[in-house]
Amino acid sequence: MRCTATGTYAAQTTANFLSGTEVPSTFQKSSGAGSDLSNGYMSGTLTRTAGDYGTVTVGQESTIRFSSNAPGSTYRMRTVRTGYLSTLEFEAGSYWIDGDLDLSAQGSKLRRIGSGSRRWCCMSAATWTPAR
Repeated sequence: MRCTATGTYAAQTTANFLSGTEVPSTFQKSSGAGSDLSNGYMSGTLTRTAGDYGTVTVGQESTIRFSSNAPGSTYRMRTVRTGYLSTLEFEAGSYWIDGDLDLSAQGSKLRRIGSGSRRWCCMSAATWTPAR
């Protein structure tokens, strides 16, 4: 399969925000036991399974993929940051971020892989730059 640029945007998805009794009553904090996770400049794709991580930093023009082949898994992180033209990929599961979720780097992407539901719970600020 070969990808080509068409000049059109990909289909958008609608985020459904939880409210009332749907919101978890207890926040699952990261212990940071899995240490920090980072890849460097143009380093390709780094794949990690469900677990407990410290700060997650996606390097410039690189990808970090969370995929455990077990949909519904739990991922805990302290902070998540993306770099210029980076991609953060995630499969179905629960993602707990005990800090900031920062997707504001120019050209950074958040991409779903596979099917199923994803639940993001962020204790602090969530920032991103809308597509232009």
